[in-house]
Amino acid sequence: LNSSGHIERSFDFHRDDLNSIPKIEKAKIKAIALDNSIQFAETYFKVLLEGHIPLTLNPQMPKSELQQMARALEASELISQD
Repeated sequence: LNSSGHIERSFDFHRDDLNSIPKIEKAKIKAIALDNSIQFAETYFKVLLEGHIPLTLNPQMPKSELQQMARALEASELISQD
């Protein structure tokens, strides 16, 4: 305790120590255009477990519209039946 009654701590930390810390990947948006199925559920939760953001799209939309929406919403990947 210091004179004010607070606990004092000192850390021996150097900037070089940051190199040993694993890099955290920024979450990515993953577009999912699958029918309501086990494959959809597995894919949805896999995306979440990987730390990414699932974006569900209507699988009945034409492929070109799905691709356009995925691009417009900056999805890093479009997961579909095709």
